[in-house]
Amino acid sequence: MIIRRLRPSHWLAVDAVAALLLAAAFGLASWLAEGGRWSPALAVVLVATLPLAVRRHLPLPVLALTLAAAVTAPALGWDEPYVAVAVAAHAVALLEPRRVAAVALAGSLVATAAGFAVADWTRMPGETLFGWLLIALAWTVGLATREQRAYAARAAALAARRAIEQERLRIARDLHDVIAHSLSVISSRAGIAAHLAPERPEEAERALTLIGEISRSARADIRHLLGHLREPGTPAPEPLSLEALPDLAARAREAGVEVDLRVEPGLRVPDALALTVYRISQEALSNVVRHAAPTRCDVSLTLTPEGELDLRVVDDGRTAGHGPPGFGLLGMRERAESFGGSLSAGARPTGGFAVHARFPMGRQARFPMAGETRFPIAGQTRFPTSGQAR
Repeated sequence: MIIRRLRPSHWLAVDAVAALLLAAAFGLASWLAEGGRWSPALAVVLVATLPLAVRRHLPLPVLALTLAAAVTAPALGWDEPYVAVAVAAHAVALLEPRRVAAVALAGSLVATAAGFAVADWTRMPGETLFGWLLIALAWTVGLATREQRAYAARAAALAARRAIEQERLRIARDLHDVIAHSLSVISSRAGIAAHLAPERPEEAERALTLIGEISRSARADIRHLLGHLREPGTPAPEPLSLEALPDLAARAREAGVEVDLRVEPGLRVPDALALTVYRISQEALSNVVRHAAPTRCDVSLTLTPEGELDLRVVDDGRTAGHGPPGFGLLGMRERAESFGGSLSAGARPTGGFAVHARFPMGRQARFPMAGETRFPIAGQTRFPTSGQAR
């Protein structure tokens, strides 16, 4: 973590300190070897080590200087020029294209061997082999570091793309749920209003009033969602929770469906999962209103003995009316799978249509937790159709 936080100016300071230390160490050794006098070997030491301070900014020119020193240093009395070459080769492997880095490695090995060959053929094998090993090691470390950084950058870019895709899917699902549910109820009530207007104008007026309320609510939801996309700083709305299920059932009731809502008493669910349960219930009830023409729908939310949250939406309408699977069913299944759950939907043998979703919960559904929704209704809540007594 400390290395990742260093800025280029910090790295320049680190390299400058390292270059000064190398120059001081090898320069002092050369100066003492010459009896405290200036010598050509000391000059070569300074030429090879001091430029290492800018090796990250000018890797190839710095390597060229160290290679020139490597060719001449052994003949002048400095036997460790390969140390500076190794440091410079590391920077080239780290920063330059792979093909350039490979050429630089070959040039470093040749220059090191040539320097010892010119100075003393008898010392060439041992000194050259050690120098080659050090240079190859530094070059390999630089290349490996570069590959690791490139991999991390690709992984970060992929994660960012996936996050964007997930956000797009979430927005698409939310828009679909809001629009589909609202239009289903609006369409149903508009048909009722048109049918009742000649003989029962007061009920037609109530249906039109409901259409206006649902339209305004849907418009507000969509405006807030689009506003949040344009301005990320826009405060997010309060998350929908299980406490909103009765309102959802009431809207279906206003569309002419008798809804029995049963929720296990005292059920505690994390907010994110509560929103998913709400959206699945919303889409399932929209399908009931839109497709099945049922007279009754049962919605139940319970915790199974295995510790799974169980959601069922079952109607008694026309099975064929549901038609082929669409985006709504796909969205419901994606929502369930995002929490490690599963969802199935299909016709019942006894008639009607059923949507069944299960979510792994374990013990956490029984105990309080941060960011949870506790359903306040114990037992059953019945929402009769508008034509029945409440």
